[in-house]
Amino acid sequence: MDRGHQRQGARRFWFAPDRVIIAHRFGFAQVHGVEALAATEVLGHRCDNPLCHRVHPVHVVASTPVENRRE
Repeated sequence: MDRGHQRQGARRFWFAPDRVIIAHRFGFAQVHGVEALAATEVLGHRCDNPLCHRVHPVHVVASTPVENRRE
């Protein structure tokens, strides 16, 4: 198992010394900008599957904690 693949949870990777980022957050920032990521409380997946690892920009959407729990 490498650093970017955990048995459970979101995929993560190192992008700078001592700096790890979750893959779907990185993808969202690449498409929508760092400012949009900073302004977003929660990122959700359209499939509503807690184990989902898809990072496609259409699949990962801005959400809120309330919306995320409801889904």
